Amino acid sequence: EVIIDCPPSLGLLTVNALFAADRVLIVAEPAAWSSDGVEQILRNIGRIAERRGGRPAVAGIVVNRLGRTRDASYWDGQLRELHPDLVIEPSVRLRAAVAEAAAQSSPVHGLTRDGAAEAAAEFDELARVLGMVRRPDPAPTDPAPTDRATTGPAPASHVSTKPAPTDPAPTDPAPAAYAPPVSTTTGDL
Repeated sequence: EVIIDCPPSLGLLTVNALFAADRVLIVAEPAAWSSDGVEQILRNIGRIAERRGGRPAVAGIVVNRLGRTRDASYWDGQLRELHPDLVIEPSVRLRAAVAEAAAQSSPVHGLTRDGAAEAAAEFDELARVLGMVRRPDPAPTDPAPTDRATTGPAPASHVSTKPAPTDPAPTDPAPAAYAPPVSTTTGDL
């Protein structure tokens, strides 16, 4: 399974990704231009699906960057009214933590600032709804290192002159998360 994250446009990259996709997740902001873009991408998906025997299917529409303004509430309502069977809960709220995580190229789960835990919970719930499973990090197998500054050097009887054994490379590394084939468009469409 592969996720293809596309720019918020209907250019060649997005069209090629739509031809390669089995399912499409449309990410839209609650704004006028984005709402128009949802209609355009749905038309394009329909045209491509006619040529490909029903593929790609629309996995749903996720409302992204949902703020607490009347304008955002209005456009969110419009998307839900026009596409009641496609809009997926939860919406991703507009939070500084998400912008900070993106700027740092790190997951929002790793931030400790205000709003980060709530944002991480929204993304986790969205992944659950979409059938994606976030696997917990495996527990380390090595014992915790000791602080030699307080315990002193290791006794000579415990020092080995043999090279440390190397762990064999895993033959089938497990992915960090299961993700069904989904192509996404992000931001304003």
